[in-house]
Amino acid sequence: MNLDFLKDLAEKSALNRPATPKPEATAPVAVSVPTEIAEPPPKKREPVKRDPRDLYTTKQAASLLGVQVNAVQKMIQNGTIPASRLGRAWVITREAVFAAKARPDKRKYHWRKQRNAQP
Repeated sequence: MNLDFLKDLAEKSALNRPATPKPEATAPVAVSVPTEIAEPPPKKREPVKRDPRDLYTTKQAASLLGVQVNAVQKMIQNGTIPASRLGRAWVITREAVFAAKARPDKRKYHWRKQRNAQP
């Protein structure tokens, strides 16, 4: 196989390329060094230390609220009950569970139940 053709093609293409301008030499830039010592970065926020008895899992919260576990998970997803992750489990504070328990249940006043209620 004759490779002279490819060499000629490469030389011609190199000749047809425009020359790239060389960068001009620039004067060195003076860098100012601060004389004051910079403040250290702020520390990370300390986690709130709670008594483990003040935290409930979704299963425990469901039994306290009298609903199914998936209902508690939906409440967490909707933001009705504030919760946070602890590993793979969701944990809910005691205050959040009892606040949700104190809220009136909207489903108690369903129109079918009112219609079928005995006077």
